[in-house]
Amino acid sequence: MNLKELIRSRRTIHQFKDEPVSWDLVEEALELSLWAPNHKLTEPWRYISANPEQRQQLVDLAVDLKKQKESEFSETKEKALRKKLSAPAHWIFLGISKSADPRTFEEDQATMACSVQIISLVLWEKGIGTKWSTGKFSIHPETYKILDISPDEIYLMGVLFIGIPDLIPAPPKKKAPGTFW
Repeated sequence: MNLKELIRSRRTIHQFKDEPVSWDLVEEALELSLWAPNHKLTEPWRYISANPEQRQQLVDLAVDLKKQKESEFSETKEKALRKKLSAPAHWIFLGISKSADPRTFEEDQATMACSVQIISLVLWEKGIGTKWSTGKFSIHPETYKILDISPDEIYLMGVLFIGIPDLIPAPPKKKAPGTFW
């Protein structure tokens, strides 16, 4: 697939198959993501791979938060949420080093966004899907504890789910470029 096709065909995957994905492929995508534009070469990326025990604790946290939000969170909904969150082969939490300088902090967030696009495109080319989730559980104070990271040092920007797509959404309708300038 050429680069244009790759960019146009990539989709955010909301439903994953419960199948493994080689860690070597994920590691390659993470390494390539480090080539994203990075003003002043701050290298802010902090990728945290959740192990199985951490993932279980994070699924429990996500369920608890959903129960608090929805008064009628049924057992059926809970099972569906647990299944959905358990399906991706890998969870990579996206963090950046905290910076006291607000401008550097903004630039580092932009760097992470570029990095996620690179990861997503590298994996998409191999038939592997991603979803960048910024759901409440992914940045919750308890998540820092579960992952054993300091909120004083690292700013979490969510989690990247990685896995084999179970359903690939249809392409969204995009505005013509001329409508933006």
